[in-house]
Amino acid sequence: MASLLLATALGASAIVATPALAQGTRSYDIPAGPLADVLNAFARQAAVEMAYRAELTAGLSSVGLNGSYGPAEGLSRTLAGTGIIFRQTGPRAFTLERAPQSADGAIQLEPIRVEGEVGSSNVQPLGAAFSSATTEGRRSYAPSVVTIGKTEQALKDIPQSVSVLTRQSMDDQNIITLGQALTAIPGITLARSPGVGSFVYSRGFEISALQYDGVPLARNLYSTGSFMADSMVFYDRIEVLRGAAGLLQGANAPGGAINFVRKRGQAEQTVNVSLLGGSWDHFGGQLDFGGPVDKDGRLRIRAIADFDQADSFVDMVWNKTRSFYLAADYDIDPDTVLGVGISNRRFNGRQFERGLPRYADGGDLGLARSTYLGADWNRVTSDQTMLHLDLEHRFSDSWSAKVSGIHFDESNRSNYQFVSGAISRVTGGGATYSNFATDYKTKGNAIDAYVAGSFDIGGIGSEVIVGGNYLSHKTDDVLARQFNVATISNIGNVNNYRPRRTLADLIATQFSQRSAYAIEQYGVYGTWRLRPVEALTITFGGRLNWYDYSYTSRSGTAASYGAPNAATTRANAKFTPYVGAVYALGEAWSVYASYATIYDPQTSRDADGNLLRPIDGRNYEAGIKGELMEGRANVSLALFRYDHRNRSVNDIAGGFACSGWYCSIASGKVRSEGVEVEANGEILPSLQASMGYTYNKTEYLEDPSLEGAWFSTWTPRHLLRLWADYTLPGKLERISTGLGVTAQSKMKGYDRSFDITGYSVWNARIGYQITPALLAAVNVNNIFDKTYYIPSYAQQANSNFYGDPRNVTVSVKARF
Repeated sequence: MASLLLATALGASAIVATPALAQGTRSYDIPAGPLADVLNAFARQAAVEMAYRAELTAGLSSVGLNGSYGPAEGLSRTLAGTGIIFRQTGPRAFTLERAPQSADGAIQLEPIRVEGEVGSSNVQPLGAAFSSATTEGRRSYAPSVVTIGKTEQALKDIPQSVSVLTRQSMDDQNIITLGQALTAIPGITLARSPGVGSFVYSRGFEISALQYDGVPLARNLYSTGSFMADSMVFYDRIEVLRGAAGLLQGANAPGGAINFVRKRGQAEQTVNVSLLGGSWDHFGGQLDFGGPVDKDGRLRIRAIADFDQADSFVDMVWNKTRSFYLAADYDIDPDTVLGVGISNRRFNGRQFERGLPRYADGGDLGLARSTYLGADWNRVTSDQTMLHLDLEHRFSDSWSAKVSGIHFDESNRSNYQFVSGAISRVTGGGATYSNFATDYKTKGNAIDAYVAGSFDIGGIGSEVIVGGNYLSHKTDDVLARQFNVATISNIGNVNNYRPRRTLADLIATQFSQRSAYAIEQYGVYGTWRLRPVEALTITFGGRLNWYDYSYTSRSGTAASYGAPNAATTRANAKFTPYVGAVYALGEAWSVYASYATIYDPQTSRDADGNLLRPIDGRNYEAGIKGELMEGRANVSLALFRYDHRNRSVNDIAGGFACSGWYCSIASGKVRSEGVEVEANGEILPSLQASMGYTYNKTEYLEDPSLEGAWFSTWTPRHLLRLWADYTLPGKLERISTGLGVTAQSKMKGYDRSFDITGYSVWNARIGYQITPALLAAVNVNNIFDKTYYIPSYAQQANSNFYGDPRNVTVSVKARF
């Protein structure tokens, strides 16, 4: 028996692969050589992650690998004759270890634990930590499946446009913040607010529907209510659905939805350390570790500590960020998993609020990109804490249920000077100083529960999801301001050292506003996907929604606050239908079409404090999707048209009269239509790419004063995003090179009286895999040092912001 076990261990590193892995065959041509080098080449080409100690491969060699194999079989052949066995610990993750020996020195192969194997069925391990949608460790820009629709689905099976930013893509592009992440996703426009934060737009409409592990959560997304600078260190991936998302989200979802999927407890012991340094005294460090706590692996943890600090190309601007995360997953039994998590992010710095002004005719002042018009006492701080809890249970191979909850606590404070005013070409004057201070606090809770399953009726396959969710959101906001404090004779002579005016000082002597609003929403939803014939899947869905919004405010000076201003809006049992169809053109391609209605109660207020009427609209989309390279790459083409009424637009004439931001007026009928083309994944051997082109025309179809004008001024007609990373062949396979570009056509100023020139910005990367556990990389952004303005609420008076000049970051990542 010992000799048989010895032959098995030495000859094939035997393991039983899960069906999903066994089907993903790839072609390999890896020459014989040192085992560490061969394993590194195999991991890159197979897009798998392998964990092992460096000394395990010392002095060993491999015969290499030639031919087409699945990941498990390919790894077995690569390890043939080495005395090393492996265990599958995730959808595309393996751990290597030396085969145990008996007392007489013969190598024995003990039963190998295979994460994901349940008998010989297709049942996958329960819990998000083992999800096929997990992108960490897969070394791919293409997701296997996505979870934004609750259950796991392939992109080609969803009758709407969905993009995913994977962990590998984030790492290669050195993406740290939410803003950087969103500007890497095709079709997304990030419009800088006059304050610190940004607004997210897709196809001309704002995306204010945010989900965390699929749980809808309301956020303060007005100008200074949320800085939208969330750290990406907590997340495995970002899933973005473009188009109506009200089915699962409820209100405030006509532009789409963003789902942040957090990292989970790890099945294997890992310790990762990252260090980076770069332009403008940028440096940071991260410790990321986790693994099983008990010997059975039922309790798994993940902990992350991250620090990032940088100055800026803008004089006097700096920021510091500290992020902490702890997660645990516990297998109550083989069919039930409990997950918990807590994250905290603290940010503080001196920021450049309200940006640069322009000439009165809309012309560019041509100021240096380093120009700072704030004060030395400008400060912003942010503190965000989020608690996660979920429980998932599998009743059978076909039915499961999940309950998830989130608590969110956020505070954002700012105190700053800004300069505002259209500038005279003759005198250089026209601007004034203003002082501003805010203190915004937010608390939110959300719960989502659903049951999902599949069954046959008369030979017709069906999949159903039935669920409900609830969210509450409360704010406590204070702002104070002092406009037009003093005139500036020439925009080139701004005083950065004026006396500080604090929030308490401004409240006591100037205009201030205390406001609060509360949102409570609950609803039930359901989808039914049926296959009347083998190639056709029809999805029927609907949501019954209840929505309650209330707002109160008082404004004036501390000595004489005015009467309270209150507004409420409600929607009771409002039904929103959805229908979509997907027709398979063989195994790799499909065509689809979908239709959804929009009924969206608004929280925007006019100058009198009255809430605007709900948005009413229709969304249409059709396209084709496919998989290339045996499923390692996804491609899609989409045609879309949205017609909406009553969408709020900013009331520029009214000034910053609503919580330090513009009040709103209702627009007439608006239309957004266009074409999107997207591809991501391994489009050629050793070439990972993410690319997307969007043509998007937005206009007012019916409006008393704006008919025919652009509706979304910061949405360019043409937007191209491309990033590709290539691993060199043969003896140079330790080297990887990346190149990317963001190119867009012109935008409009906010009042549509002037144009903002389009631009192309190129980025590059070179990485060197020093050892399988040590990677060094250099990222260069804006290679050609292009001067350009980013999308924003650009006006003659303020809110014009330069994009980053050329900058360099050097990073080192080690795994122990």
